[in-house]
Amino acid sequence: MAQVMGYKIVSLQQPDSSERFLVLTEQAGAQQRYWGSYVFRLVNAAPYFIEAPRPLIESNSFDYAI
Repeated sequence: MAQVMGYKIVSLQQPDSSERFLVLTEQAGAQQRYWGSYVFRLVNAAPYFIEAPRPLIESNSFDYAI
């Protein structure tokens, strides 16, 4: 389903805390829609939604958001 929309799913694990995440992000080479990337924490999830609108421009905002 993700590929149909031009996205890919990446499994990520933080080396220092062993927390696991799934990252849904646009595929390189696909038509860019600029809908953003989404990070889902797989364990110890809380009912919060955090938005980091400019994670590539504002340093460390991506790290703080996840």
